Amino acid sequence: MPSTTDKKTYWLKGIDNETRNKALKLVLSIAEKLKDPSGIEKIVMAPDNVSLAGNLNPWDPITLSHGFPGTILLFGELDRQFPDSGFDLVAHNHLVEVQKVIERQGVNSISMFGGITGVAYATLYISHNYERYSRFLQVLNNFILMQLEKILNEPEKELGVHPLKYDV
Repeated sequence: MPSTTDKKTYWLKGIDNETRNKALKLVLSIAEKLKDPSGIEKIVMAPDNVSLAGNLNPWDPITLSHGFPGTILLFGELDRQFPDSGFDLVAHNHLVEVQKVIERQGVNSISMFGGITGVAYATLYISHNYERYSRFLQVLNNFILMQLEKILNEPEKELGVHPLKYDV
């Protein structure tokens, strides 16, 4: 496990080593707590852990904004910065959990932040330029394209444009 960022890295470039190493220590501490995907939901759903946007626990397993795709990105970036530290395996374990959730409950949105596009983005990020997860990415892309076609061909039922039609 890395303890300093003394190697050549772009992580927090432009910040002095002491501050960067303090930031790294904090990030690694958080990452350690989030490492086990089976324990994340328990941590996040603790009664005293509520969203600043309201009295809701901030967890939805397949959302980029507050689910496994976000943790996959965290571990993917740590893998890029520290490639021999096993973070790619941690990201993989989180991706397996996403797949289990999708199999159990399906997908209700192609949204980037709250749906399957976020899962696809996180998967692509850890794919090592399509060397990994290519079949899963193809399934996700096909599903997104089918859903997008349905959305774009639906007649407008409301005034204006629904966010699903322009969500990043």
